[in-house]
Amino acid sequence: MQEFAQDAYDQALYSPQDNHWTVGTHSVTGWIRVYDQIRDLIGAMQRAGFDVWIVTASPQHVVDAISFEAVGVLPSHVIGIRSVIEDGLLTAHFQGCGTVADGADSLITFDEGKRCWINNVILQLAADQQMVRQTDANLRPVFVAGDSDTDIAMLKDASVLKLVVNRKKTQIMCNALANHGGTWLVQPMFIEPKACRTSPYACTTATDPAGVTIVDETGAAFTMDYADSICMLP
Repeated sequence: MQEFAQDAYDQALYSPQDNHWTVGTHSVTGWIRVYDQIRDLIGAMQRAGFDVWIVTASPQHVVDAISFEAVGVLPSHVIGIRSVIEDGLLTAHFQGCGTVADGADSLITFDEGKRCWINNVILQLAADQQMVRQTDANLRPVFVAGDSDTDIAMLKDASVLKLVVNRKKTQIMCNALANHGGTWLVQPMFIEPKACRTSPYACTTATDPAGVTIVDETGAAFTMDYADSICMLP
């Protein structure tokens, strides 16, 4: 699996932007780029003594195969979707986290699953505490960066600073623009930044994938919609 991932990465890294591959009956993105700015940020934090991890909703063995080459993060510091392994073979089932058992397949490193796996692997909290946002700031990440609504739980958990790369994702942008505690930063995309939205984010009425109205990091409903004010015009 790691060898497949490495080969695909090597090809995609040098493919032209907008290149696509045909896989069966599907056309899929056939190019990839690593933001130099993110690589530089990771390196600067490592030199300053931070313990830097990648937490992703991609498969573990796809990301840890290229993490060190791409951004200087050791494979041991990657948390992705972890498969149950039986007799040395990857199965179609996922490892559990918190009180979710291996093979239950109801929790992956997605939204609150990212919080769970951070609390499990990095902070090594008890199973019944892994899905819970810790009240003790010393038991939460200092800094988290993300660009998707699936990063919202771990972004909210960051005790000092949260960095959002603006890809027009409503839930994280509502939180970032509300800027509770003055701890949120917004960065436009580094490659092909998207133009500003012409209408505000519907923070007061938007819902998460479960259909629940989104809230800020304190659990309070948003009282206003926010204009997309931090973006880079084409």
